[in-house]
Amino acid sequence: MFDGELYLDELIYNRGLTNQDIAKWMGELGQTWEDEIIADNQTKCIYEIKKEGFNIKATFKGKDSVLAGIDVLKRY
Repeated sequence: MFDGELYLDELIYNRGLTNQDIAKWMGELGQTWEDEIIADNQTKCIYEIKKEGFNIKATFKGKDSVLAGIDVLKRY
């Protein structure tokens, strides 16, 4: 969110991808180490994608974070 506006750039949306598939797509889409990637806190997935050379970090999800996120999106 920036200046009261919500920006989303969904680059990959597909089911059944392995972590290696995701890293391959990210490379093909021009993602580099300079691009910060925030992902669900899944240690193994983050480790495998980071190993492929990407700057991926886990997000922190607090109590009721899903409901809070839905509430934010409903405002738009």
